[in-house]
Amino acid sequence: MANATVQWRGLFLFGFYALSYGEDDNEGLPADPYNLRAEWGPSTYGDVRHKGAMGGTVPLPGKWSISPFLVANSGMPYNITMGLDPELTGSPSERPALVAGAPPGCQVLNCFQLDPPPGAPSIERNYGRGPANVNVALRVARTWQFGREGSSGMADSGGAGHAGLPAGLFATGASRRCQLTLSASTLNALNRANYAVPDGDLSSGYFGLYRSLGGLIVMAHGGAPNSYNRKVDLQLQFTF
Repeated sequence: MANATVQWRGLFLFGFYALSYGEDDNEGLPADPYNLRAEWGPSTYGDVRHKGAMGGTVPLPGKWSISPFLVANSGMPYNITMGLDPELTGSPSERPALVAGAPPGCQVLNCFQLDPPPGAPSIERNYGRGPANVNVALRVARTWQFGREGSSGMADSGGAGHAGLPAGLFATGASRRCQLTLSASTLNALNRANYAVPDGDLSSGYFGLYRSLGGLIVMAHGGAPNSYNRKVDLQLQFTF
């Protein structure tokens, strides 16, 4: 993990990066309940290889400020199964074998054998790897201050409604007790479609297709773990 923070003359920047490797054997039903050793494989959450975030607040002329925020992660592992139960274990969770000559990491339908010959090694659990997710948020704001000298709750806390982000990200730097802040903010400013992992059931007509949105963190709206379509909010806030 690496973190960096810069604060200089009204400029505030931060960054975070994590490189992660993780394996486990306790996700979902096993392909063979009598061979749990075969379930050791990439962890759904611990083996998301790259995670990063960066953002800050940049002062602009006319006492405006702009606060960009970028969060990104590489693909999440997911399980690929036959969708069949040839060993009559009670669950269609058996995994296929790769066809001879299939390139490493291949995830298309013709790379797998639904009826592998005896002794053919099956793929590991969570063999598949989903798509990367990227989300860019942006906030532009202007604060007017008045009243006696002092600091308001916004100046101290970095702005209401943004709990969990670095202190100072949305600080106004105002020195008066009363503040009126006009802001425009957007989630998913690039309007990028961030997908969850595709369907991993080889017997399904939806195999390999994305059927839901991904789980990138967002900055507001209750912290719901979804990647919205582009969303723009206008806000007028008075603090004292």
